[in-house]
Amino acid sequence: MYRSKFIALTTSAMVGAFAASAVVPAALAADGNLVLEEIIVTARKRREDVQTVPIAIQAYSSEDLAERNITSLTDLGNSTPGITVSTITGGTFTNIYVRGLAPANSSNDLNVEANVGLFIDGIYQTSRNTADILQVVEIGQLDVVKGPQSALYGRSTFAGAVGITTARPARQAEGTASVTMGTDKDYRGRVSLSKPIIEDKLYASIAAAYSTFDGTFKNQNDPSDNLGGYEKRGASIALEFLPTDRLTATLTGFATKSTIENTGMSLNPIESHNCGAFNAQSQAYMLYCGSVPEGMPIDLTKGIPEATSRSRQAALELEYEFDSFSIVSVSGITSSAVTATNDYDVTGNGSLFGVCTVGSTCGATTGTYTRTVRANSTLLNNEQVVTKSQELRIQSPDGDRFQWLAGAFFFQSNVESQSRAGTSAAGLNSNERLVQMLPGMPAGTGAMAGLANLQLVPDSNATQLLSSLNYRQNVTKSLFGSLGYEVVDGLRVSAEGRYNIDRKSDHCLITFFGAYGPCPGAQPLTAEFKSFTPRFTVDYKATEDIFLFASAAKGVRSGGFNAVGGLSAAELTFDEEENWTYEAGVKSWLFDRRLMLNASVFRVDWTNLQISTFSSNPAVVQAIITNVGEMKTNGFEAQTQFRATDILTLGGGVTYSDPKFGKGAYDPAYSAQCGNPSTACEMVTIPGRGIQASIEGHRPARSVKLQYNLNATVDVPVSADWDLSGRVDLNYMGKSYTNSLNVTSFGERTLANLRLALESDQYSIAAWVTNLTDEKYNANVIQQPRLYSVGTQRVMEVYHGEGRRLGLTATAKF
Repeated sequence: MYRSKFIALTTSAMVGAFAASAVVPAALAADGNLVLEEIIVTARKRREDVQTVPIAIQAYSSEDLAERNITSLTDLGNSTPGITVSTITGGTFTNIYVRGLAPANSSNDLNVEANVGLFIDGIYQTSRNTADILQVVEIGQLDVVKGPQSALYGRSTFAGAVGITTARPARQAEGTASVTMGTDKDYRGRVSLSKPIIEDKLYASIAAAYSTFDGTFKNQNDPSDNLGGYEKRGASIALEFLPTDRLTATLTGFATKSTIENTGMSLNPIESHNCGAFNAQSQAYMLYCGSVPEGMPIDLTKGIPEATSRSRQAALELEYEFDSFSIVSVSGITSSAVTATNDYDVTGNGSLFGVCTVGSTCGATTGTYTRTVRANSTLLNNEQVVTKSQELRIQSPDGDRFQWLAGAFFFQSNVESQSRAGTSAAGLNSNERLVQMLPGMPAGTGAMAGLANLQLVPDSNATQLLSSLNYRQNVTKSLFGSLGYEVVDGLRVSAEGRYNIDRKSDHCLITFFGAYGPCPGAQPLTAEFKSFTPRFTVDYKATEDIFLFASAAKGVRSGGFNAVGGLSAAELTFDEEENWTYEAGVKSWLFDRRLMLNASVFRVDWTNLQISTFSSNPAVVQAIITNVGEMKTNGFEAQTQFRATDILTLGGGVTYSDPKFGKGAYDPAYSAQCGNPSTACEMVTIPGRGIQASIEGHRPARSVKLQYNLNATVDVPVSADWDLSGRVDLNYMGKSYTNSLNVTSFGERTLANLRLALESDQYSIAAWVTNLTDEKYNANVIQQPRLYSVGTQRVMEVYHGEGRRLGLTATAKF
């Protein structure tokens, strides 16, 4: 049995695809100084100017991140059109979506692939729970790469990829130190040092950071302690060794540790449900139609344990340059562990239950009661992940007319995941149990609170019982390559492809206390998923400053398992889903490179869609994943930056993406909740499945149709050595839906950020504010059954968006 426990960091690591990104000055414009900068990226495993790569890429340098006040992936999603980020349980579980392609399957199983791959120094991050390192690791560059990247990167790049590159050593001795003080006890410190160890041979850098924050959310149950706070710390190193003119070795590594409070969240109560089927037992509708209210009261249990997370990574790249080709070896190891605790009933004083006596008033399925208690429930999830990877490739020089690349890749991840749960009620005796108090039941009678009674403990904050335990392994082997040829000057055709084999195993030991049956037989479940993912590109450099491109790319999201008791053999696994993305665009420099203007249109054909649903066996109440239907997406995006004068720069971006489920698509997960006949849903008859809720023409949950950013930067010299700079960003994000029925919406907002800085070559002091207007919005909404109500009634858990924050940051370079 394999357990995901980190033993030691080694120098075996992987710097890979995104690691070589850098910002370099462009040539001067005709007047000598009004010019924007060029950015070098390695999204195709080559160093290329981002303006001549036939892929839509948004690249941020470390300076860009600071100017935009981006200190988390959530900030990135709020600031970058075409990317959205959702989090729960204090931000420890993170999902990234590109161009509105939110997965209809939103499983938190780490062996279920994400739609967007996250790479740190080229290493794929299996754990989506410890991925947010921006605040405590020294960042060199961050790239958002849109569209399928499966041809060269494989795993979880179905809709795109996010690459984070940590800082590299400078060629001269230098250092940076910064401190931040902000509202709500926001204190941060960061220091970095870089130095040649052996002149022209060995360079080193080291960085460390610490951040603490009290949070912005007021908890009615504990007004003295804000929610949403955290304490984070991290350190990173980088070594570059050049023993000869041909050999380069780059070693990077980082370690982080965080404690995170529960964030501000509220319960949208059952009584607010206003559409769909009417449940006789709960005397409430099953659905909520409309926009989820903002600014609802926050009332969480006092003393819920903080979430904790740790992550470690080491990466090593070896590159040897021959006269006509290069050989590159990239290796990596990662380790992460997270424990996230959640107030499952989302009430400060607990939910109301009746009390019955075992052997007397407690029955097998119902009980009678004469007194009531309030019970608090706590859910704890723990995941430990270890991955190792090795890539070896051989490739032609970057500037050749005929370019080629061939490589092989190995990846292995081991994941141990467990859930623990506890319910406690003051004054409950050992021979007493909890009964649901449902208004539709006879007075003094209710259904036995099954799961709540299985997890009874004296104090749910201090003790939780093991409810689920799984061990999972994924082994990936791939062969990949690319060919590109400049047919005539400026016109290049390229083909890339990857043959990928995923071997997955899932060893289930217990699931939900065994309340819904044992784990499926023949443990562990094993399956192999094979795929070939090509990409074809034509690009044309019409002039030195205008670049046109068109591409067709296939993305694949791997299949997996439903480790749930009571399923049929056909329901135990689900297959891969795939998409073909067709894109055409232009990247341009205009007006002597004072204006950058990029635009593209795209269409996505998504087939064999994975969707969360329910088993054909009505005794199984847990959601499972199955393949059903298709989805079509049409959209466009544009990005611009204009150096209007020597002191003023204007910019912005927009993404419009409208994914819709295809003809005949339906969602069994919500069919019973719609009612029949239904005024909230369109019901259709599906052969073999009966009457179901149609989702044809609907958008997937959490898909955002429209996002845009407008920004302006002013840089005014105030002396020979000092400049005064200011930047304002206006970020709009449209609404999204909680599920495929598209009856419940949330999240529309317009956020304004400001930054004003006095800077010299050596020092800077910056005042900043995020969410200037303190706009109230809901950042995420999830729906779950609650222990106090019928199992099919899902009650909304609403996550509040962060309020206004402001502060000062002082930086010194030496």
